[in-house]
Amino acid sequence: MIKAIFFDVDGTLVSFKTHDVLASTKEAIYKLKEKGIKCFIATGRKLDAIKEMPIWGIPFDGYLTLTGQLGLDDKGEIIYEIPFDKKMTKAIVDVFDKKEIPMMLIEKDRTYHNLIDDKVKMTFEMLGNKDSIPDVDGYRGDHIYQAMTYIKPYSDDTSYQKHFPKEGLRYTSWFNGCIDIVSDNEGKVEGIKKILEIYDLKVEETMAIGDGDNDIDMLKYCGVAIAMGNATDSLKEVADYITEDIDADGLYLALKHYDLI
Repeated sequence: MIKAIFFDVDGTLVSFKTHDVLASTKEAIYKLKEKGIKCFIATGRKLDAIKEMPIWGIPFDGYLTLTGQLGLDDKGEIIYEIPFDKKMTKAIVDVFDKKEIPMMLIEKDRTYHNLIDDKVKMTFEMLGNKDSIPDVDGYRGDHIYQAMTYIKPYSDDTSYQKHFPKEGLRYTSWFNGCIDIVSDNEGKVEGIKKILEIYDLKVEETMAIGDGDNDIDMLKYCGVAIAMGNATDSLKEVADYITEDIDADGLYLALKHYDLI
């Protein structure tokens, strides 16, 4: 029996085309809640960004933010945190300060860039957030939970990796042009493990639904793995079931397929 479901946000709950949530998606989550199934967000975004999205107000039981590095309960209070260690923080900040590639650093209460170039502007415009690009600022010594860099959308550019340590980091993409940088032993799976411990759940009682490459480990770990119809080919390869596109009621239909709603 499925007792908890972990939902990616962009491309899974929120459409890249409309930047909105389908009525069928909202209906599905409310029906899950009525059945006592816990619903968690698992995203690369931070809570402040989630609050500005159309999913805010839907009664999720918790939030695995920053690719699982910072976990929050239904009221937004921290239940666990996994920042970069001191050594990796120094290495990342050194790259950030050189400004050879565009980067964004993400802290609990602050998000900022080292520079803004065309790749950054293009990514935020494609996300529908062209007027909300975080400021250019500097590191002040606080915990860093995640870093991001940018490539030309729809390209396979990996040249950014040469700037960072050869070991200790994982690079994933949740959107064309946007690269998440997290510790190689962390990510959404580590966040899910902590949630299972907190709520006394078993992994076989979980389901994960996503669309991007940064959801691969999450889908491989959870009991049932669902890929959206608009998911990357890599994610579809690890899925137990591939549903319809997000804009064709894909999430609702997937939950219906498993008789959860």
